[in-house]
This record gives sequence, structure tokens and C-alpha cells, in this order.
Amino acid sequence: MKSGKALVVGYFKNGNKSCEINFEDYIVQGVRKIYFSNGKPYIDGKRELGDEHGLKTVYHLNGNIEKQENYEYGSLHGVVKTYYENGKLKSEEHYNHGIRVGEHKFYDSNGKLTETRNYYHGVLEKVVKG
Repeated sequence: MKSGKALVVGYFKNGNKSCEINFEDYIVQGVRKIYFSNGKPYIDGKRELGDEHGLKTVYHLNGNIEKQENYEYGSLHGVVKTYYENGKLKSEEHYNHGIRVGEHKFYDSNGKLTETRNYYHGVLEKVVKG
């Protein structure tokens, strides 16, 4: 492959698309999409200079969102939310350049708050149940 830009598209044996990955000068750059064999999206995100950058969404096989993460050049940065297969929020966490900060909330599959953890520069300060 010459240096420059290329879009690599892969397929499963059943003919469904397995991935779409952009390269620039041999480095994953830009949109990166990966699919389940049934054709539904599995991972949708972007890369800058090979690192995760911006919003990355991971899906459950049923099509509901499993996780949404924000990255800044490879480090979690901002809000990370995870979800149960039924679509209910499972957790909401906060990161500052890969370090846990602030309030992290965890929920049961019915949406009831089960635990709150508070972090200060990556150090767990407090845990509150319920």
C-alpha cells in the first residue's frame, strides 16, 4: 500500500459488511465502524493518529447502545455511559484525561440507583449505597 488515504471495507462470509476503517499513511485515521455478522453496528467511533478520539459507541447485538465513551487522543475524557440490553442506564462515569473524577453512578436493570462513588483525581473518596 502506498502512503496516502485508504478505506478498508471487510465482509463476512454471508456477504454482510464486517468493518469500515479509514487509513492515512498506514495509521487508522477518521471513521472506524465494526459490525456484527447480522449487519447491525457493533462499534462506531473515530481515530486521530491511531488513537481513539471523540465519541465511541458500542452496541448490544439487539441494536441498543451498550456503551458511549468520549476520548481525547486515546484517553477517556468526559462522560462514559453504559446501558443494559433493555436500554436502561447501567452507569454514568466521568473522566479527565483517563483519570476518574467526580460522581460515578451505578443503576440496576430497572433504573434504580444502587451506588454512587466520588473520585478526586483518581482516588476513591466516598461510596454511597442506594
